[in-house]
Amino acid sequence: MNSSFNESDTRRNITEAMCFHSDPMSTKIVRAAVYCVIIIASLFGNSVVIFVVLRNRSMRRTVNYFIVNMSIADLLVTITYMPRVVSLWFAGYVWQVDGLTGLVFCKIACFNEVAILVAIFTIIAISIDRFLAVVFPLRRGLITIPICQTMIGFMWLAAIAAAFSEFYAIELRTFNGDIYCYLDLDYFFGEGSSKAYFNFIIIGFFAIPFTAIIILYSGIIAVLLKRRRIPGDASAVDDAQKRRREETKKKVLKMVMAVVGTFVICWLLYFIHFILYSYGITLPCDVMFVRLLLAHFHCAFSPFIYGFYNGNYRRGVLSFIPSTRATQVMTTHVRSNVHRVRPTFPENPAVNEGFD
Repeated sequence: MNSSFNESDTRRNITEAMCFHSDPMSTKIVRAAVYCVIIIASLFGNSVVIFVVLRNRSMRRTVNYFIVNMSIADLLVTITYMPRVVSLWFAGYVWQVDGLTGLVFCKIACFNEVAILVAIFTIIAISIDRFLAVVFPLRRGLITIPICQTMIGFMWLAAIAAAFSEFYAIELRTFNGDIYCYLDLDYFFGEGSSKAYFNFIIIGFFAIPFTAIIILYSGIIAVLLKRRRIPGDASAVDDAQKRRREETKKKVLKMVMAVVGTFVICWLLYFIHFILYSYGITLPCDVMFVRLLLAHFHCAFSPFIYGFYNGNYRRGVLSFIPSTRATQVMTTHVRSNVHRVRPTFPENPAVNEGFD
């Protein structure tokens, strides 16, 4: 059931509600076309990441499961929220569906926040996983597959719990005959709840996690630099295997840092808007467009990061193309013959712990 805007709400919401509605049709079409490309790229790229990892047993490792979890979160954003954004460019913030159906779609939009929080938790988990792999290279995986799967389950439960207040408080409201999907935490939980909630989100789920990530990667870099300065590492690992292990770790580390860096850049403005919104501060319409574009561009761009840094992923993608399968089979056969005459080294689980 719809309710009316309070007078205290009107000034802030009218400013945002007017965004995009009166834009020239050419601008609307260009923005919608850009978003259609982002949606298609995100659906295809993230689906391929999931399929490639689950299809190849050699890639079923902790860091890859975390990456699959991020791809699932990106797909959730793509499916539950991006179509709404396409309609945003044409009709502004006016909600297009009334009644129970409109309320259901309004609440489904909250899964966008769930997916964002899951992505943040996953980035933290990947950072911890890389830290342990670099700092304790000779120990068998400290984060095992069962532990990894349990962590992923807790990520989703924690994200749903954190976003539940939004799911509960969001509703359809009517102003001047138009329907809006509107979140009013102060109305449901008391005055000041909105400011407290969004401060909690930006500090608890953005500032603190990424401060921890900076600390973890600083520790990783310090360890790598220390090992480079000490010629005789204390381990008894053969030099050839040692070089291979270090090269693999560096490649995976570069990929993970690229994933973390792009996430921060693309989602920073989105989180800043949380704080400004809680204080009743509205952003210009063009900034609102950039805010959404950057955030959702990340969903489509992440799979290309994996492909750039990861040979196994690229080979997995090529396996979808029939004309390349015969070549891959022949290459695999040649490699297997080469491996028969190569000296083998004792396998260290930390060597292949990455996406490559």
